[in-house]
Amino acid sequence: MKRIIIAIFLGIMLTVFAVTGYYVIKETNSHISKSQRIDTLIKDVIKKAKVPGASIVIINKEKTQYLNYGYGNKEKKQKATKELYYELGSMSKAYTALGIFLLEDEGKLSLNDSITKYLPWFHVSYNGLHDQKRINREVDVTLYQLMHHTSGIPFNTIGDIPQGNSDTMLYETVRNINGIELDYYPGDKFQYATINYDILGLIIQEVSGQSYENFIEQRILAPLGLTHTFLFQEEVREEGVLASGYKITRFRPMVYEAPIYRGNTPAGYIYSNSVDMERWLRIQMGMIPVNEQFQRIISKSHISDITVSSTNNYLYGGGWNINVKGNDIRHGGSNPCYSSMIIMRPEDEFGICILMNLNTNAADYLAENILNIIEGNKINNAYKHQAAYIEKVNEYESKSKENGFTSEIEKQKLEIEIEEAKKRAESDRKQLERYDALDKDSPIAIINRSIKRKYDADKLTEQAATTDIPVENQSKKSKPYIVQQFSKLSRNERKIVSKILTIITDNAPKDIAEVIINKIKEEFK
Repeated sequence: MKRIIIAIFLGIMLTVFAVTGYYVIKETNSHISKSQRIDTLIKDVIKKAKVPGASIVIINKEKTQYLNYGYGNKEKKQKATKELYYELGSMSKAYTALGIFLLEDEGKLSLNDSITKYLPWFHVSYNGLHDQKRINREVDVTLYQLMHHTSGIPFNTIGDIPQGNSDTMLYETVRNINGIELDYYPGDKFQYATINYDILGLIIQEVSGQSYENFIEQRILAPLGLTHTFLFQEEVREEGVLASGYKITRFRPMVYEAPIYRGNTPAGYIYSNSVDMERWLRIQMGMIPVNEQFQRIISKSHISDITVSSTNNYLYGGGWNINVKGNDIRHGGSNPCYSSMIIMRPEDEFGICILMNLNTNAADYLAENILNIIEGNKINNAYKHQAAYIEKVNEYESKSKENGFTSEIEKQKLEIEIEEAKKRAESDRKQLERYDALDKDSPIAIINRSIKRKYDADKLTEQAATTDIPVENQSKKSKPYIVQQFSKLSRNERKIVSKILTIITDNAPKDIAEVIINKIKEEFK
């Protein structure tokens, strides 16, 4: 019993620190300005992540702030600037979505149309359950499902994107997955698959009669005044300086010339800099006037698909992840040697964009926590698991694109690690949201409710042993470590832990101590 109490004690100490730590930091460092805290955070993160260069833009209604760190090319001592160009990665999807919405606004296509209306040669099939019926046949996928990542196309199709820079690469990219079997019936579930947007890019090409690149340049970028955003690397180099891409090799960043994937341009290979990203942020939030047509289609792109379950409280719109509670629109980007993140708060007229020349989760982590500092919130340490999940996905994407898997076993192992990291990320985000509402829920209350869920799950398992309840309908949810330990204690033993926590809170800030003590007494009386 002593060992169990010690384990719980250590676990709950971490929980209490997560809840109270920010207030202590805030109190002892109240003389440090938000700008200083942001600067310190950025320097610390890019040093630990070994990021060669980063360009950041932060905006509100009145001001724009550009922050630049490190180098566009470390070897040449070429410093990062607001004019430095980067690959946007999956942040490119928002431009493609606007292209589709523009064509729909002009009556040239409908999001409810099937892919085969525009690409008659493209077919997919599904073998599985849908509406409690077994299906094994060809199925239709709509443009809406492509845009919102509910097509059922497997995530790992990113490995089917061919290298090349010819005019036919977009067609060849889509042709590579023709005849594929879907993971889910179209419309049933969200599953991010970057190639969804390459298919949309090819449809733009077919409907407009122009190349995808020319259409986006002439119909999206030019009318919006985005003069520092390009779709060809050659144009970037003619206009300015492209940050050299880096990969971590032998524990340090090394310049890496990644292959060209022109067929993946609609989903991940648009180029821009902080100057244009500042304008892009303001356009998206209605802070720069645009014509009525663009107002309509931009608004449409901010509407998410509510017919599927959210992932970490976000649903997908037209190239954007949109928080289910509103006022938070974001998207990240990840290419073999670049990464990016953009977050917008339209109601607050606030936005941030981070561009980096290394494939890393640092952009996501920084954007999240710079926002926290500005809003006066605590640094989101639990976000590290979300970032770790993104890093695993990035690793998978990079290896898939470069044929970097040494064996099928290595590939399957990483796929399992991605699923495990995703579960930890979802658990952390939910837990953090509960901690942020201490007046309603304490860590102890959360743990006790989890114990009850475990008890209910155990009862269900017992019932299943004597009934015909299918195994797949039984609870499979893993329980947090502390919950597992608590469930082993008797009621009196839990009281001992309660007393220990009461002693701990004697030295905590008064408001936090009162909350913890009251909740402990309430839950353990």
